[in-house]
Amino acid sequence: MVAVLLDVRRTRGLIGLVVLLAAFAPLVIRTAARADTLPVVASGGGPGHGWAAIEWTNAPGAQGVLTILNSNVSGPGFASLYLYDANDRALTGGNVGITGNMGDVHLQANLPPAPAAEKTVVTSRSIPYGGEVNLTFDSASLAPGTYKAVFVGGGDGTGWTWALKGNSAVSAPVATTGGSDVFAYSSKDFWGTASTQAYAGWGAVASMGAALNVATQRSVTAAHTLVGIGFFAPGTVTRTDMTMHGPTGTQSCTCSFSGFQGPGVVGPGTWTFTYTGGGAGFSNWSDMVLGAADAWLPEP
Repeated sequence: MVAVLLDVRRTRGLIGLVVLLAAFAPLVIRTAARADTLPVVASGGGPGHGWAAIEWTNAPGAQGVLTILNSNVSGPGFASLYLYDANDRALTGGNVGITGNMGDVHLQANLPPAPAAEKTVVTSRSIPYGGEVNLTFDSASLAPGTYKAVFVGGGDGTGWTWALKGNSAVSAPVATTGGSDVFAYSSKDFWGTASTQAYAGWGAVASMGAALNVATQRSVTAAHTLVGIGFFAPGTVTRTDMTMHGPTGTQSCTCSFSGFQGPGVVGPGTWTFTYTGGGAGFSNWSDMVLGAADAWLPEP
């Protein structure tokens, strides 16, 4: 009798386990599809530098990732990725500045209120240097609807690529735009009272050295809107002036360019960036980066 009771209990336990596994099977299937295993919905890019913007739709259950990769950049460069809603409101984004092959020069764009799309910034410490930005999303972070994204690869590189990956609930882009009007400058590209740099290395190889800029400036004219890593100096640089002046007034930076509407819009028109500062150490930490693309978002 005891053996029979044990067999019955064991049988009931196995049935309960099967029922429990069956209930959780859909969850296991949904979470198994990591961002790096999702199929490519759309992709593009090109040699050198450039930018692309897409518009697509997420259905319920969407799971996907947006990626920009800028490879083998010699000298100043950057990779930027921004996410917008259907009304061109900036939601979130990330940037990586590329000035050498040592250290990670990152500038994240936090634009509340924003969905909690997961941002990952990756750098390649090969020679030359490269940068990558990823935005991972699902239905919890991006509700079903229409979204837009801008990918920018800036600088003298060997190629840049963008991709939208996702499951079957992520549609192919219904509209796209793109261009090659991308600007990437370091402190040595600024001109004024005094501008000098001295490093022991060559090319994109980080080396010991120093940079000094006094009352220097650079101007960029935008037909549309400047979007990208913006006006950015790494942490070891001492600076007394870092400002930008344009059609809508003057503001101080460090700043990223992300908005196509509202008070933060940079463009259209001519913007003048002024910089007084200096630094010593590894070349990519004693320099600065001004990076932007003259971009516009697709419209339905």
